[in-house]
Amino acid sequence: MTDVKALIAKARAKAETAPPTVVPVEVGGELVDIAFGRIPGHVWADLTAMCPPRKGSTQDENVGFNADRIVRVYPLESVVVGGEPLLDDEGEFDRETWGALIDELTSPNLKLIAAALWAVNQKAPADLLASLGKARMSAPKRKRTSHAN
Repeated sequence: MTDVKALIAKARAKAETAPPTVVPVEVGGELVDIAFGRIPGHVWADLTAMCPPRKGSTQDENVGFNADRIVRVYPLESVVVGGEPLLDDEGEFDRETWGALIDELTSPNLKLIAAALWAVNQKAPADLLASLGKARMSAPKRKRTSHAN
């Protein structure tokens, strides 16, 4: 029997220790590393629904969401800029400064970030699912035992 609670704890521990995806971007003539952590699947689904692809945008059509908009609304709890969380003077996540930073980024920088967000939240989990499925298919078959009496 599968211990679902143990699997949930394992998933949470793995998410907490997973290394972020780091994207070097140019800001004011300098490279700044912005690190993005993976967010829960339901949060990612909500974000992509809030940011539907723009008609005529090849990148949006490829990833399935508005690549520029999703960068702006990504949860700041999962973002580190230059090695530090983006906090205001009260210690709250600073959405205003994040917006100002995004406004200064060039299109190539925004495309790099959008691709990284897609990779960490969509591609990597899909690749893991596919590899687990392949492993299951190649594993020796176990006999099923009936729990019915």
